[in-house]
Amino acid sequence: MKSMHIAQIAHFFYQKSVDKKPFFKERVADSKILQLAPSVEHQAEAMLSILRRYSWHSFAVITTQIGGHEDFVRAIRDLMQKTLYHEFKFTIVKIVTLKGIERVEIRSEMEDLAESEARIILLFSSRQEAFEIMAAARDLGLTGKHYVWIAAQSVVGTQLDTPPGHFPPGMLGVYFNTTINRLFDELERAVTVFAHGLELFFNDHRNSNTNLLPNLTCNGTGQTRWNKGDLLFKYLRNVTASVKQGPNISFNMDGSLKYVDLQVLNLNNKGVWEKIGVWTDTGLDIKDIVWPGDSPVPPPGVPEKFNLKVTFMEEPPSLMSFPQTMKQGNAKPVALINHSIALRNPNFYQCCSGFCIDLLQKFAHDLKFSYDLYRVEDGTWGVLSEAWAVSIQIISPFCGVME
Repeated sequence: MKSMHIAQIAHFFYQKSVDKKPFFKERVADSKILQLAPSVEHQAEAMLSILRRYSWHSFAVITTQIGGHEDFVRAIRDLMQKTLYHEFKFTIVKIVTLKGIERVEIRSEMEDLAESEARIILLFSSRQEAFEIMAAARDLGLTGKHYVWIAAQSVVGTQLDTPPGHFPPGMLGVYFNTTINRLFDELERAVTVFAHGLELFFNDHRNSNTNLLPNLTCNGTGQTRWNKGDLLFKYLRNVTASVKQGPNISFNMDGSLKYVDLQVLNLNNKGVWEKIGVWTDTGLDIKDIVWPGDSPVPPPGVPEKFNLKVTFMEEPPSLMSFPQTMKQGNAKPVALINHSIALRNPNFYQCCSGFCIDLLQKFAHDLKFSYDLYRVEDGTWGVLSEAWAVSIQIISPFCGVME
């Protein structure tokens, strides 16, 4: 019974450490923790490798307040600064840290994301939180064929054949085994590390007269700090050992594993997570993927169309505006500035035409963008006060298009 209790307790802490990391918010060089499971940093690097593989430069990050979410965002930012990615520029469109737990609250917090240009989304949350997040994302139209979601281990969980129903086919995830059976393998690996560390310690002639016993006694006297613990830890951290399964064990200076294997999963049309690749320290090896919308090719990772706000001033005959009752040819309705006036004045929304409008429509068709037209409110170029000042704050994309 005691061994079962130990296993249950160990499994609890193992799950906490690999999924949520609430016990150590930052990993530093003098940390006294050796982590035998892949870290949040490893997961972040695997995700960015997927983005790089498919030339997705822009992405958004969604996290909840799950333990380790700050580490995840920090890891993403740090990796973007590494020399490895200097020739491939990443851009974070938006970072959303959700505070709500109900679907309505989550949907409200994600509305800005739905209006953004982000099409690739990295998700870091618990599995249960992800259920509500994906339901809200579906309501906002964020799970269509032009969107790709890449989930962390904590989202995928352990039940690979029963994902929550709101997870869209084509979703990707990074995964490593966190089941109870894997825990026993990790206990064996931990004993291996400890044994090799002791061997390194005793084989070092400088430690021939070193006593590792702590100065603690049963009556509470003595120092509570184990002075020689730091020394032994250095030998444990320097261990390199072969194991029956998986890569060799070796540690970085911060105590994280140097060599890891992360599986890359793809949610197929049957709602089952399927292994489609492996990420290691040497790179990403991946096979065919079921893409959102059952597409044979990956989404471009950017909006199909960009929407421009075009501000103009009337210059007949190149650009003219007139009431909708006088609509002629291919005139496009104008969206004016003060909507409160529009409610009082039915003639507020007008149409416009002219050579510049024809040219704008041609560019919009060829370059695949949409646009909204805004007229300068006071009908003038502005006043000169060291620089030209106009009555609106929008710089006309129309001018950029004309060039």
